[in-house]
Amino acid sequence: MATKQLIGDFKEQYRRIHDYAHELLRSNPGSTVKVEVDSVNGEYKGELLTAIGRDPNDQMLPLAYAIVEVENKDTWSWFLQLLVQDLGGNEVCGRCTWMSDQQKGLMHAIDELLPRVDQRFCMRYWSRSLFTNQAVCDSLDNNICEAFNSVIVLARGKPIITMLEEIRLYLMKHWATNRTKVAAMEFTICPKINTMLMEESNLFRYWIPSWSGRKLFEVRHVAVMSNKFTVDLESQKCSCRKWKISGIPCCHAIVAMNYYNEDPKNFIPSCFTRSTYEATYAAMIYPVNGQLLWEKTSFVDVLPPLIRKLPGRPKKKRKLEA
Repeated sequence: MATKQLIGDFKEQYRRIHDYAHELLRSNPGSTVKVEVDSVNGEYKGELLTAIGRDPNDQMLPLAYAIVEVENKDTWSWFLQLLVQDLGGNEVCGRCTWMSDQQKGLMHAIDELLPRVDQRFCMRYWSRSLFTNQAVCDSLDNNICEAFNSVIVLARGKPIITMLEEIRLYLMKHWATNRTKVAAMEFTICPKINTMLMEESNLFRYWIPSWSGRKLFEVRHVAVMSNKFTVDLESQKCSCRKWKISGIPCCHAIVAMNYYNEDPKNFIPSCFTRSTYEATYAAMIYPVNGQLLWEKTSFVDVLPPLIRKLPGRPKKKRKLEA
C-alpha cells in the first residue's frame, strides 16, 4: 500500500494515460504526444524506445522517447515517423547520421523511411575507415545512449506515468541547467570541443609542414619520413580524414595553419559554437500539474498490455549451495 501511494498503481496509471497525455499537451503546446492503444489489453510489459542526439558540446541530447509493447520493425517505424516529422521531415533527417546497436527491426525501419541515409553502428560492428564526412562526429560507440539509460534505470521499473514523469522531470531540469550554465560561462567554442582542439594543437610540434602553393601543404612526421599527409586549408581537409570526420582540425592541419598564420579556432564549424548551444537549449520544457488537477478526458480506459511469453525454454532460478 505504501509503495502504491509513493510511486503509483500500475493499472490505475494505464487507466489515466489519456488524461496524462492531455495534461502534457496543455502545459507544453507544440509537443508530440501520442497514445495508440491495441484492442487487446492485459498487464504489464513494454519496451522503451529512445532517440538521443549530441549537443554542440558533444554531450547527450535526448530527443524523444516512447513506450511500446514490443521492439520490432513496426514499432520502430512508428517511432521514427513521428521523430522525423518533429525534426523537420525527410529532407532534414536525410542529412543526419543515424547510429545504433542494430536493434531489432531498427535498421529496416530506417532503410524504408530514409533510404540511403548515412548509418553507423557501435564499434563492435564498424570502423572509422567506413565513416562518411557528413556527421561531423568521429564517435565509434553508442555511449550517450548508455548514459541516458543509466539516468533512467530506476524509473524503468515503475508504473508507466511515474516512469514517464521521472524522465520528463529529468529532461526539464537538464535543459534548465544547461541554459543556466552557458549564461555563466564565457566561450565562443564549446568547452569540450575546445579541449579536443587543444589536444590536437599539442601534437603539432611533431609535424613539419612543407608549403606547396596556395593553401596546400605536405606535412611529415619529424622522426618518420614516410609518415606524411597532404593538407588543403582551402577545402578544409587532410588526407588522414580526421578533420573532415570530426569537424575539428587535426594536428597536421594545425601545423599548416600555424605556417600560414591562421587561427585554428576560425576553422571550427558553427555547430560547435556558443550561439548554437544557446539555440539548442533555448526552448523550455514546462512543468505539469499533478493527477488531482488533470482534466478527465472522454477516452475509454486503457489497461496494461499483455505479458508476452518469450520464445525458448524459460530460465530456471536455482539456489546456490552454501
